[in-house]
Amino acid sequence: MIIKKINAMMAKLSPSQVMVLGFAAIIISGSLLLKLPIAAANQVPLRYLDALFTATSAVCVT
Repeated sequence: MIIKKINAMMAKLSPSQVMVLGFAAIIISGSLLLKLPIAAANQVPLRYLDALFTATSAVCVT
């Protein structure tokens, strides 16, 4: 049921919208991963804005 709704919603999106949503999902996922304690150097936590900037830079430049 949920999968059918998601597929119907995805069918309505243009390719450029899918691309933007994909970039946003990858950036948000990367920033959340960078906020994990294991990603912190010397156990100093990273601010979310810094994690978001790093993830955005990694996705858009690479």
